[in-house]
Amino acid sequence: MTAFVARGETRSAAFADWLARFDLLLFVVAGLSHRYGLIATPDFFWILALVGGLAIVALVFAAIAFRRLWLFGDRGGKLAARATLIALLVLAPFLYSGGLALHYPALNDISTDLDDPPRFTILGQGRTVRMNPIDPLTVSEAEQQIAAFPAVTGRRYEAAPDTVLVAIDAMLAARGWRRAGEPAGSLETGELTLEATASSLVFGFVSDIAIRVTDEGETSYVDMRSLSRFGTHDLGSNALRINSFLNDLDGEVASRAGGQAPG
Repeated sequence: MTAFVARGETRSAAFADWLARFDLLLFVVAGLSHRYGLIATPDFFWILALVGGLAIVALVFAAIAFRRLWLFGDRGGKLAARATLIALLVLAPFLYSGGLALHYPALNDISTDLDDPPRFTILGQGRTVRMNPIDPLTVSEAEQQIAAFPAVTGRRYEAAPDTVLVAIDAMLAARGWRRAGEPAGSLETGELTLEATASSLVFGFVSDIAIRVTDEGETSYVDMRSLSRFGTHDLGSNALRINSFLNDLDGEVASRAGGQAPG
């Protein structure tokens, strides 16, 4: 007489699958809530830490389920496989961010002028204690920025300051960056600084922007600063934001000033 042994179903696979699906839902809901201002950024950082931790736990239980499947022939391979895929999907942004953190220096304030960065007049007044302070750049920070982002430099245009300002306003509108009040200074004194806020595409992390236009007589010079409101490491985003904006500004000014390239 042939005996058949019933295959047990490991609880580890079911738990890993449930935990991974819950973690993915938490990640999506929290991300959207932060993107639309329903969760403060410091609180969102704690939720992200929880999401990452739960994804690792789900992977551990999936590994236990695979081990029991191999040793005892338990059922649950499909659940464990799905849990593994979901957990790895959730961890992918963390792994990508970790790679950026290792590649770039831990900076959160980037400026084209390291000696005299554009100042935050309006946005500096509304800063809370939980936000990154607006401090002068240290020598170490300046050296790290130069080494990591040598292309972050100001622009000189053979165009009148008012033409450059119109181009900047057009660029701000095109990117959806929000202007903060009226510009500080005036073209009559030779220098004017516009302030705005920019949000990252996916999670909506906010950075404060200051763009200074200096009248040099026959030319205009533009400096730009981007400061993350939260976090000690911007993962290179502020430098990328400045380079992207100024590169596009080159073309915008050229089209408005009769095709003259920046100096």
